[in-house]
Amino acid sequence: MAADWGIYVHVPFCVSRCIYCAFASKPLEDSDPSAYTDALPLELERAVPPDLQVDTVYIGGGTPTALPADFLRYLMEKLRERADLSCLREATVEANPATVDRTMLTGLLDVGFDRLSLGVQSLQQRHLRMLGRAHDPRRALEAFEEARRAGFRRISVDLIYGIPGQTRGELEDDLRSIIELRPEHVSAYELTLEPGTEMTRLCSSGRLRSPGEDELVKMHRLVHRVLIAAGYQHYEISSYALGEGEMSLHNTSCWGGGPYLGLGPSSHSFDGRRRRWWNAPDTARWAEALLSGRRPPGGEEELTDLQRATEMAMLGLRTSRGICLERIRAETDLVPSGGGLAMLEELMSRGLLSTVGDRIVPAPKGMLMADGIAASLGWSRT
Repeated sequence: MAADWGIYVHVPFCVSRCIYCAFASKPLEDSDPSAYTDALPLELERAVPPDLQVDTVYIGGGTPTALPADFLRYLMEKLRERADLSCLREATVEANPATVDRTMLTGLLDVGFDRLSLGVQSLQQRHLRMLGRAHDPRRALEAFEEARRAGFRRISVDLIYGIPGQTRGELEDDLRSIIELRPEHVSAYELTLEPGTEMTRLCSSGRLRSPGEDELVKMHRLVHRVLIAAGYQHYEISSYALGEGEMSLHNTSCWGGGPYLGLGPSSHSFDGRRRRWWNAPDTARWAEALLSGRRPPGGEEELTDLQRATEMAMLGLRTSRGICLERIRAETDLVPSGGGLAMLEELMSRGLLSTVGDRIVPAPKGMLMADGIAASLGWSRT
């Protein structure tokens, strides 16, 4: 297999179930993680080719730090035994502020994690309580400072905007408090109402009121304005970094079409060309299969030229690097139709897109339109 793979490990456990979350995860207090912790090393042995050259590692979830630090250490040790991590450039672990302390953070650094993604989400107590978060604002700030004292020099802070009842003033207060901490990276995500979540049910019944589209756009612009003024670089629709060296290497590779291998229930993999495969989200069935010596349930697909071209455009237009139509043509033999080219020109005239060398790059507002632009290009054969 080719070099420079990313490894993603999904941890399907968390401290408490947030009412907006649609990920495959469940509260640890209602679960026995032993089957998961027994099965994951087996999947690693089964799925990771010997001496696979790994560029980045990302442990996400759920809340990886809800599991014992000793298991995360063991996982990294097993990965080093199996794969070639000699050129590893980045190892990220996600954390909830309620689940870390100085001892755990030091242990994570010692085993090789050099980037911490801290799920703060909000610094307003009423919003944290409504969302179902396990920490309060004070604990979020304490966790950040503990990570610094432990030795983390690359910290990303996650925030959410568009929370029902949230004002732009509250969002700006959160942003300015985070800026004072000076994290190397900030991810600011628009809260979306996912089918089947408690928040979607509450909003549908009228018990909560989510912001309208116009308000969400204003919040997105506020995030952009405040973080750019503070020296952050906007490199993906939800991602800001203090310079290129602080961008998430794992995510940037995935957005650029690089290969990645997913481990754990609900994880996805991609070979960097056309083949995609995934595990089903049911943790019990996933673990049972592996403990019985079988491949876990899931699926796979071979992307068509049209699917690949659309995906390359959609992912690229969400980032500041944009897209290269020549690269898309070389990989898929497809180019935008005449109508698609006219649409691109019209968006350029409105300042939503521009050309930089051989690339078409989006303005911040253009990033918000990435999905729609990609779906409307009307690809045709060269």
